[in-house]
Amino acid sequence: MNYPISRWLKNYILPLTTITILLLFNACGSKQASNPNTNGTSTSQDNFRSDTATVQTTEVQPHSFTREITSTGNLVAKQHAQLRTLVPGKITEVNMDIGDHVKKGEVLLQIRKRDYQLALEQAEASLAQARARYDNAKREYNRIKNLYQAGSASEQQRDQSESSYQQAEAALKQAKAARDDAQQKLDDTTIRAPYEGVITSRYVMEGEYANTGEPAFEITDLSVLEAEMDIPERYAGSIPKGLKAKLTFTANFQTYNGVVSHVNPSIDPSTGTFTIKVKVKNPDYTLPSGLFCTSSLELPTFKDQPAVPEEALNEDEGQAIVWVIKDGKAQKRQVTKGVTQGNWVMIDSGLKIGEQVAVSGTSTLIDGYPVKSQGSNTSNGQS
Repeated sequence: MNYPISRWLKNYILPLTTITILLLFNACGSKQASNPNTNGTSTSQDNFRSDTATVQTTEVQPHSFTREITSTGNLVAKQHAQLRTLVPGKITEVNMDIGDHVKKGEVLLQIRKRDYQLALEQAEASLAQARARYDNAKREYNRIKNLYQAGSASEQQRDQSESSYQQAEAALKQAKAARDDAQQKLDDTTIRAPYEGVITSRYVMEGEYANTGEPAFEITDLSVLEAEMDIPERYAGSIPKGLKAKLTFTANFQTYNGVVSHVNPSIDPSTGTFTIKVKVKNPDYTLPSGLFCTSSLELPTFKDQPAVPEEALNEDEGQAIVWVIKDGKAQKRQVTKGVTQGNWVMIDSGLKIGEQVAVSGTSTLIDGYPVKSQGSNTSNGQS
């Protein structure tokens, strides 16, 4: 069907043109509403960018820190020995039992002496005979030597007398050694305490036959005990010998004072630790050997070290970081934490005293972006 051109313009073109003009007008109005200051003049209270973060800051402050190391171990006796029989024989006396206090040289056990006394007497008799033969051989050698020098004895006679003298001398030494051995065996029938201590084990009974090398007693000197403890390698070089320590126990014992007696200069690479020994005096034998203990060591004080509040520290991929505020911008910086005391953390490396760090609002910070400080958190005081 054909329409006149004027009717087609009236029904289609004019309404479309009107709609297009209205849409353009609305778009211009929205842009102007969102940007009311079209002349470039800002009505904001400040000149910060729209992505500027607001944080609270504090200064890195000098603080003094005391360090205390806590480690655990077991008390062991400084002197401990298992006494064994040195000669075989029937046990005729057992004078001590577990828990008995003994003094140095006190008799603990006796093996029958009779057989060893007889052996000693025989060895002494053999020694006397050897000494007599030696004396005769020496006199004869001196006589023949003088005759030979005077021309009254032959060279053969001199050599024979010298050989007899040397053999007699060797026999005398052998007889002396046999006598000494017999005397030592007789002495070994008696087991004595090598030092003052406590009998902590007994393995023999009176009337038994003991063979050489069998265990008889265990003796422990409880007057001085030591605890071996493993210390992290970061404290290497910080623990001197003589450093005081406090020992506490899970059992019902009072706190004891001790000192570091040994420091191993070698670090175990598999554990990252080194071993120290803490010595404690126990003159009344109150503390038993093997007792579990906890040792607290107070190291020398770190004075005037850079420190920040705990809330200034963050973590990024397992590393400790802080946000340093400098020239109105945030700078992410990795640091090494030291001792924590109260709310303050010592910074071993990464910060200097007097620098400004953010303590709140850090979750929105981006490295290098502008920052606005809102107040300041400057808690003072020494740790």
